[in-house]
Amino acid sequence: MALDGAGRAFVADGNSGRLLNVDLATGKTSEVATGLGDTTGVALDGHGYADSTDPREEKLWKVDLATGRKTAAATGLGSHVHRPWTVTVLPTSPTTPRESCVR
Repeated sequence: MALDGAGRAFVADGNSGRLLNVDLATGKTSEVATGLGDTTGVALDGHGYADSTDPREEKLWKVDLATGRKTAAATGLGSHVHRPWTVTVLPTSPTTPRESCVR
């Protein structure tokens, strides 16, 4: 899971291979992308993209959050995709970003 600092959480659903967008104010969930395999982690890059790992296929997916289009950013990653991610949470006000560890 990764927070965007604007009231949304992006969640990797490994059971269905989807990236979900959760509006934290309303609880409404929407699908951002499908076909991500056994996706286990997600990180936001702050430029409208999410990166998500698929340890079964040893891939790193880059997902356009506006369109849901996905591309394989890296393949053949082996055990590296099981390591935790460091994610920067982008603030909505001019404060220092916080970092959190997401698995």
